[in-house]
Amino acid sequence: MRDIIIKVILLIVIGTFTACDFLDVVPDTDIYVTPKTAYKTEADFENAIMGCYKSFAQTYNDNLLLIPNVMSDESYSTRTTEFSNIAYAQLFNFSQSDIRILWDLWQKSYAALRNVNLLIANIDNANIDASLKSRYKAEAFFLRAYLNFDLVKVWGDIPLELKPLNNSNEALKILRTPQAEVYQAIYTDIDNAISNLPDDHSPMRANVYAAKFLKARVLMYEVKDAFSNDSQALGLLNEITGFELVSDFNTLWNNPDGENSKESIFELQFLAQKELGTMIPYSFSTASYMKGIPVGSTPMGYGNVIPSPVLKELMPSTEDFRMKSTWEYFGTSIGKPVTTTGVCMKFNGLNNTSFVNCCGNNIPLMRYADVLLLKAEINNRLGNSTSTTLAIAQLNEVRIRAGLGSYTEPLTKDEITNFIELERFKELAFEGQRWWDLIRWGKMEAVMSAYNQRVDIISILKNPEPIVTSAHRVFAIPNPVQMNNPGITQNVPFN
Repeated sequence: MRDIIIKVILLIVIGTFTACDFLDVVPDTDIYVTPKTAYKTEADFENAIMGCYKSFAQTYNDNLLLIPNVMSDESYSTRTTEFSNIAYAQLFNFSQSDIRILWDLWQKSYAALRNVNLLIANIDNANIDASLKSRYKAEAFFLRAYLNFDLVKVWGDIPLELKPLNNSNEALKILRTPQAEVYQAIYTDIDNAISNLPDDHSPMRANVYAAKFLKARVLMYEVKDAFSNDSQALGLLNEITGFELVSDFNTLWNNPDGENSKESIFELQFLAQKELGTMIPYSFSTASYMKGIPVGSTPMGYGNVIPSPVLKELMPSTEDFRMKSTWEYFGTSIGKPVTTTGVCMKFNGLNNTSFVNCCGNNIPLMRYADVLLLKAEINNRLGNSTSTTLAIAQLNEVRIRAGLGSYTEPLTKDEITNFIELERFKELAFEGQRWWDLIRWGKMEAVMSAYNQRVDIISILKNPEPIVTSAHRVFAIPNPVQMNNPGITQNVPFN
């Protein structure tokens, strides 16, 4: 009950804050920070940090869940409308800079960064309680690190904005910063966050465990398949304590009582109210197959995420307890015909929905199951007898919860690697991890080239990119970015 009350207060405060304009748009001069607009009171900063959470959440309210889903082999989309007649599944296409979803993500991300930078720039001189000042600043550093990490994964070299802009001319001077420098800025922000965030297990706001998890993810992704940061990342993951798997995986999804659970480390909060809800269920599913639709309502449903043949082959039956909350040929239980393609179920039900097309499903960004599987992955790579035993035990903890049998030694390192990778695929399906996993493992090119050449995928997508190369690890800079700032260069192979 306490968490529900806190969530309502949090979202009411968020709703009072309006995000500012974007990095590459030349705005009116009065949006820039001035003595008149600078935050001053404790209430100002509370509203400001809530605004930072809101604008950060908008980057995941479709974009950063949808893009990695349809790019990987876990799902696909055949929608082509509203995106210059280019399907989501064709994001590899050389004309992908025309796709509106990338431009939308760019705008949302830099809007969120500007909100964070305004808070950081103003808080040191504010006459507010010292402990609150430390907390707000640490939360802002955490969010800025998270935003820049997401941006560098999507585009590589990015404009690195670490302070608020004073005028429109400054916006035009911010060009792309090399990835190495971006990562250093990310580590600086995360370390500041780790030093000052509370030892708090509530996933509703940033906590020290979320910051340690974020740093471990950055360490494991930055070097990709070199794995040279494994020891440091494992040390951080081992410090994420006080969390545990819930007994029933299915209670985590489409269930208001399952939100902010003991498994959740950091979770985006949404309410079923205008401007406070999420569109993910409507994006991922279709109106005909959604659960929890209010009587008399006609919701939208885009069907952007369709379970791939590969995922359906890996989870072909209900022997895996996770299947009914992951995908199914849904329909019969709500009196609808069974689909021929299957439906994404993880974000299918509408939680506490009273406002049509705007629902209250939270989005968990960090779960303890992910921690266990990452620890298993690193322990297996370490390769000694003790670490191998740990890796199998951590893998089995996730499998047992899913109703599957345990693996037992002896197993080779390659066998364990394969089992862990398959378990991450199933456990984290549709949560936006698979694409980045393939890249950091150095397997994206081979996996996606083989996937795009499957007969069933060619039939579905008509013209998938047949051979995927390392150049496709990043996306095209959106056309409007270069139009607004000609100094921003384009990524290869999209020049």
